[in-house]
Amino acid sequence: MASILLDLDGVLCDFVGRVCEIFDLNRAKIVASWPIGVSNISIAIGIPEPKMLEVINGMGDEFWIGIKLYDWADELFDFCQDLALTYILSRPTHHPTSLSGKVRWLYNWKGENFIRYNLSWYKELSSCRNSLLVDDLERNVEDFNKGDGKAILFPSYTNKRHAEFGNITIIKEEIAAWYNGCSK
Repeated sequence: MASILLDLDGVLCDFVGRVCEIFDLNRAKIVASWPIGVSNISIAIGIPEPKMLEVINGMGDEFWIGIKLYDWADELFDFCQDLALTYILSRPTHHPTSLSGKVRWLYNWKGENFIRYNLSWYKELSSCRNSLLVDDLERNVEDFNKGDGKAILFPSYTNKRHAEFGNITIIKEEIAAWYNGCSK
């Protein structure tokens, strides 16, 4: 059976926008000046990671609940769900409110009966035959592709596909091509 695993932060919701909001930074300027090849947001915004995480963790669940859904999130999730069982696969931070906040965020989006999610530091463990990961972090894609599954790099200003950011059509075509080529 085929399954699609969608990353949350950077694919379905705007983690960077939320960080910019809480630190009163201009998101458009941050994105426009994002250093190529840098995925660590603390480097891109110029705030040391311990300080950034202290503020995020201090907000508890409210930080995560406040992250905005990207305009294409419903379209992408529904498209994937029409092809195969679709799950959210997201990596939490080390702080417990990351776990609870992400779950509450998912419930706000999909309802409290939504259970098709996995919060794990080890996305590559989900790499199996007929599984597809859609993720914006190159290292997650590389690690997943070492297993029996396939991963697609979602365009983001944090990766080498930055010029395609926001073009959901390209990703849908790549997902469809994977689905048509996998043994169901």
